Amino acid sequence: MAAGAQARPTTERTGQLDPFRSIWALLCNVKFALVLVGLAGMTAVIGVIVPQVPAPMRGNPAARQAWMEMRREDFGAFTDIMDGFDLFDVFHAPWFYGLWALIIVAVTVCTVSRLRPTARAVHRPQRAVPDRYFESAHHRADFAHPGGAAAVTSALRRRRYRVEQTRTEDGAVCLFAQRYQWSAYGTFLSHLALLMLLVGGLLTRFAG
Repeated sequence: MAAGAQARPTTERTGQLDPFRSIWALLCNVKFALVLVGLAGMTAVIGVIVPQVPAPMRGNPAARQAWMEMRREDFGAFTDIMDGFDLFDVFHAPWFYGLWALIIVAVTVCTVSRLRPTARAVHRPQRAVPDRYFESAHHRADFAHPGGAAAVTSALRRRRYRVEQTRTEDGAVCLFAQRYQWSAYGTFLSHLALLMLLVGGLLTRFAG
């Protein structure tokens, strides 16, 4: 009875919603990243197609109002609605910077979340996998070689693969081969370049 009474609060705690974990999972979600990229692309298209307020008029209310009256000839009754959503000044709108900052946060979270699995795959890769892995892997091939595992190992090593052999309990020989494993870190360079571009743009806008 005591054990059952103690286990109940633990189950309740684990069943509680963790907002931080949910937000982290959302920022790591590929579909959410595609939505952000799509929104950024649509924003850029709108900023190119829709006439934007000239820079000299942006800080002059009278000049801006005169410019907006000229836009009414093109957009009619939609002019005020579009102006309310800052569609005539997209690249200086608060929501545009909010989207920009959200993309920076998402890229940062995605990069951090991939760091540990990538390091583990490079330094401590899984050398033995179950048979069902080969049945469902995206890249797989079945073939027979008359020389057996020794010939396959020799061929892989000639191509600069580092090969390790293991034996299963039933005596089968398993090969694990890899090369250029450090190239997995290349994705972090691309993420870092993107972050530098995005952060640099924000710094130019607010502190440049």
